[in-house]
Amino acid sequence: MAILRSRRLYDQSCWSFAYYHEDLLAIKEHLASRQACEFMRPHLLFFRNSIAEFSNFELKEYFPLVNQRAHPLKERLNILNADFKQSYSQFLQYLCEKPASLHTGDDRLVLVYFLNLQDRIG
Repeated sequence: MAILRSRRLYDQSCWSFAYYHEDLLAIKEHLASRQACEFMRPHLLFFRNSIAEFSNFELKEYFPLVNQRAHPLKERLNILNADFKQSYSQFLQYLCEKPASLHTGDDRLVLVYFLNLQDRIG
């Protein structure tokens, strides 16, 4: 492992043996790897323990930021853009998985961004 680290090479199969050998540094590196994130992406949006922390939430930009409506279309808000609806749901799931004590100003700013896109801020 030291040779691979010195050459900055990462091999999923080598690092996966870190769990068997209880190598905390290698476990931390394995959990931080792209392959581990891709494996856990369908299941977790936020993960944190004593040796690793990662976030799988990706913010997308939408245009226009402000809708040009003088009056709301309906009294009940409904998200028509399926991609936006999925991103918003994923963000809410991310916030639920992340402990409230770890919410940052960036998380709050993203929430305001999503609410603004939905015309839910007056």
